[in-house]
Amino acid sequence: MSSGKCPIGPALLGAPERVLLCIVTGIALGHWLSAPFQQLGQMEVAQVNLPVLLSVVKIVNNIKGWYEAGLLTRGE
Repeated sequence: MSSGKCPIGPALLGAPERVLLCIVTGIALGHWLSAPFQQLGQMEVAQVNLPVLLSVVKIVNNIKGWYEAGLLTRGE
């Protein structure tokens, strides 16, 4: 009997494989659907590219808890 879970998941793909899969998927989508991705790339907020801005906000939000817990140091 099947467990109903997808056979391709984090257990079968390590970090390097997931990164490679994301790169290949991004290249393929950019090739086949170039117009929407070009429009997205042209969007700016305060002269900052929107996808870059959203990525930085996500990273900062992810490490906020580390900072508040005192886990981020300056290499002291």
